[in-house]
Amino acid sequence: MIGLFLNRAAGSSYTQLRTRQTLEGQPVHRFMTRDPVIVPPHLSLRELVENYIYVYGHDMYPVVDGNRVLGSVGLSQIKHVPQSQWQDRPVREIMLPCSTGNMIDANADAVAAIAMMQRSGNSRLIVLTEDRLTGVVALKDILRLLALKMDLETPEYADEDKT
Repeated sequence: MIGLFLNRAAGSSYTQLRTRQTLEGQPVHRFMTRDPVIVPPHLSLRELVENYIYVYGHDMYPVVDGNRVLGSVGLSQIKHVPQSQWQDRPVREIMLPCSTGNMIDANADAVAAIAMMQRSGNSRLIVLTEDRLTGVVALKDILRLLALKMDLETPEYADEDKT
């Protein structure tokens, strides 16, 4: 039983090390979705749900007024508002304002992005370049590229040892 526990712990540590080595030095802009769908702050929650969430299927949208990024809005904020109020409540009332928990610089390290996502509980971050919206990065996008890199960069002899 102890051996099984130690084997799993060692495997987990090795995976964390490989993840860090693979992502370290990789800028966030490499993983982000460029030109994300944005919403204006005056939009009603009903319009947000009907014309954005049900159409594009994202669970978070940057809130932008002109060229200024105000914050983000997503499913977790909408869920706290009764549907009977969606028509009368604008996005600006429930959005998360810009903060270190939902925004990251495009040149920041991907490892830093994952750490921020873990601390904040946000699986998507607004990506900025000099205070200008340049994209959105999602944890699933980082993990997809990580899986591809690890699969392609694992030496063949490592697979042979498993057989």
